[in-house]
Amino acid sequence: MPASTTADSHQNVKTFARGAIIAEQGSTGSGWYVLLSGRVAVFKHETQITEFSTRGMIFGEISSILSRPRTATLIAVEPTSVIHFEADLDELIAKHPNIAKTMLVSLAQRLEKTTDALWAAMQPKADGTLGSELSDVITSPPDEEADAG
Repeated sequence: MPASTTADSHQNVKTFARGAIIAEQGSTGSGWYVLLSGRVAVFKHETQITEFSTRGMIFGEISSILSRPRTATLIAVEPTSVIHFEADLDELIAKHPNIAKTMLVSLAQRLEKTTDALWAAMQPKADGTLGSELSDVITSPPDEEADAG
């Protein structure tokens, strides 16, 4: 979901060339981004999960919200400009409530999309097997030390 932004001492515009890493999975980088132009691919363990190009899209926020390492690698698919925000969650809510609301709605939409995709993948095939190997993930007990990403 697009976000509106205002000038702030905790933000700056960054430009990335095609193929440049914006954020790397496992890194402890801080902050989050708003897409100004370009296209970004999201990779989890070398597998591309999604790609987006919507101006105003908020991304890279999970690690800031959860105070954990980055959960995915973000790569510029074409020349890309972003605004990088350094505000933590408390500061974001206090000083930028409209952006915080946009971020919350965006996360809820992404969760809905992921849940729908998981449900579809779990539907039985004609031979009675599940639609993917996700059954192992779902039926296995959670690993408390695993990346919650």
